[in-house]
Amino acid sequence: MKRFRYVGYLIMIAMLLIGCSDSETEAEEQKETNDLTEQVDEKEEDHEENVQKDEELEPYTTRNVEEIMQLAPGTYGEDKYDESKIKEEIAAFPTELSADDYFTRLLALTADDYRQLYDQIAQFDITYADPNKSPDGSVSGEMAIPLAKEVNVAILLDASGSMRGEIEGRTKMEHAVLAIESFVSMLPSSVNVSLQVYGHEGTGEEQDKSLSCESTEVVYPLAPYNEEQFNSTLHEISPAGWTPLAASITKTYDDLESNASDGVENIVYIVSDGIETCDGDPVEEAKKLNESNVKAIVNIIGFDVDDAGQKELKEVAEAGEGKYMTVTSQQEIEDFFNSEKRALEKEWLSWQSENVSNYYGSEREMVDHVHDLKNDIYEKANNEMEKLLALVEIMPDIMDLDANTGRELAKAVRNRSNDIRVYARDKEQQYRKEIQEQGKESRQDVRERAEEGREQLETE
Repeated sequence: MKRFRYVGYLIMIAMLLIGCSDSETEAEEQKETNDLTEQVDEKEEDHEENVQKDEELEPYTTRNVEEIMQLAPGTYGEDKYDESKIKEEIAAFPTELSADDYFTRLLALTADDYRQLYDQIAQFDITYADPNKSPDGSVSGEMAIPLAKEVNVAILLDASGSMRGEIEGRTKMEHAVLAIESFVSMLPSSVNVSLQVYGHEGTGEEQDKSLSCESTEVVYPLAPYNEEQFNSTLHEISPAGWTPLAASITKTYDDLESNASDGVENIVYIVSDGIETCDGDPVEEAKKLNESNVKAIVNIIGFDVDDAGQKELKEVAEAGEGKYMTVTSQQEIEDFFNSEKRALEKEWLSWQSENVSNYYGSEREMVDHVHDLKNDIYEKANNEMEKLLALVEIMPDIMDLDANTGRELAKAVRNRSNDIRVYARDKEQQYRKEIQEQGKESRQDVRERAEEGREQLETE
């Protein structure tokens, strides 16, 4: 009986031992599984980290100079430069990489920011401003009339009785009519012209003063010159009564106001042989006309006027910001009108000189600007190169870097700097050539346009 009991104990002990062995095995297997899982996780983390690192490095692998200059700066580029942190990063570089790989990693850490300079030189504007408004009112590429872009000429003719006085066998009115006829025929076809007479009704007698002083009439309304119609109207005028000069100037506003706008030049020519005799204030009216929205310039041609008359008529012209000229013959009237054209010829010469000078100035400014821009790029490229070369020099002290790889790395640094400088130099030379060519063409265009303007004046 005891024997069986002993055998039973042995069986129970064996079973317990077997159970313990199985538990230990399972624990060991679980541990191995956990260790393998941790290794896989670590490898996956390392892989993800490497992938992320590769993505960060990718932009800096380019060696195209225009792409280089459009990259964001490195982690410690520009004003974030921190040598101690950069050294820590270099110490963590993988070993036995190529010089190009090390160069890429250095750029990702320390590359400077060229983006603003690149935008400035890649998009450099070499456009010249249009020349100043020419004497004919035209701007780039067009030739308009030789006085202004749009000109209205209002002629006020004194038809008072004193215009019947004779000079050299003709009445003053006949001389004035012929001179006006010659002047208007010389105007460019695009000029609008009007003709107004005053004092042409009644007589010089006291009883006709009221009638005559109210006689101001636009006999040729403002319109392009029609030779037959204008001359026919002009030759019908006969001297008659008093001299309502102020009223005539006032009426001129109504004639010009309907066509008043910015860019329109209004010029008044008054041909008179005497002063106001209708109690008006021609000085005040000329001032008001000049300061009104029509901004008319009032010129006076005093025809055989005495000293007292000249004094008043000069004041009228000054109030109207115009000129006063005393004449004693038809030829002198024509000479006055011709002098207007000669003055314009001088304006063309002045315009030419001013704009040729402006183009030379603009050319110098643009050439200097692009030169300064090139120098700014040179300076940045040199500074970056010195910084990178200093790091390459200390890399062997921080990590395992063989001499040959160091030399190749230094060469890559110098090549980058040289490529950037060559790009900037070539751009400067390209722009300089284009700026000078366009400047030469623009100056020649100004000279030709000025010559055309002067020639046009000669043929009108």
